[in-house]
Amino acid sequence: TGSTVDVAVEALTPGTLTARDLEWVMTDPPITMWRAYTEHGSCLRLRYALEPEWAEFVIDERGDSVWVSRADGIAFKEVAELLLGPVFSCVLAHRGFTCLHAATVNVAGRVVAIAGSSGAGKSTTALGLVKHGGALIADDVAVLSQDHSAPAVRSGAPRLRVRPDSAASLVGSYAALDPMWIHEERRPQKRYVHVDESTAVADNTTWPLDVVYLLTPDDECATPTLTPVRPTEALSRLMAHRHMATALDAAAHRRDFQKIAQVAESVPVRELTRPEDLASAPDTVAAILSDLEQLG
Repeated sequence: TGSTVDVAVEALTPGTLTARDLEWVMTDPPITMWRAYTEHGSCLRLRYALEPEWAEFVIDERGDSVWVSRADGIAFKEVAELLLGPVFSCVLAHRGFTCLHAATVNVAGRVVAIAGSSGAGKSTTALGLVKHGGALIADDVAVLSQDHSAPAVRSGAPRLRVRPDSAASLVGSYAALDPMWIHEERRPQKRYVHVDESTAVADNTTWPLDVVYLLTPDDECATPTLTPVRPTEALSRLMAHRHMATALDAAAHRRDFQKIAQVAESVPVRELTRPEDLASAPDTVAAILSDLEQLG
């Protein structure tokens, strides 16, 4: 097409175990990771067990190249799901970006980040906001831009991943959605909701961040509640919600601390406690919409 290649991805012959002959040192679980240091920085190696298969990725020092290895029996389409998710999050980290585990939506000109741990309901809440006129910016990973003095987020692919219970409450049919995996019986239960282009932001753009919601499910909570979070607490909470944080080196942790401190100081952060039951999803969305009205 004549466009510039941003990341070079090389798929090795199936069964090949590694792409570079380096001295690898294992880092923290739960994902099997290794790091190797060179004169140009450090390379990262990630290995995923997709039982009974496996997939492995090696990222170079600058985040310019990724080598992909896989077992004989695994389809590259399934490997690509990992490549376009957690692996590219690590690629961005190698390039100096800070990534939060959050969905981002533009709601009537206000850009919100919905942060939380896996299963907290980030995608469900984002989909609910889209159904109320919001425009999806990115699902699951909020990439903080390097190019703005004020905190901003970069746009991503216009699609959301939802679980069967979320689909039942918000889109009606899980079976009608596009599957993430070829062998769904051996993978996490999630499927894609493709967002109409008219309700998604343009790609390769950045958006000033207006507010962050820390999504916290609580089985003792009857209705969604919003609580302001002080900057000092917001800093520690947001640091804990970085995406693929265990894959980062010491320099990346220092960079993230500075970037997230800027977010905590300049962007309102709210804890949004919601009932565990997904039947409360409309009330959670309503709480966000009401809060955004009060921002003025």
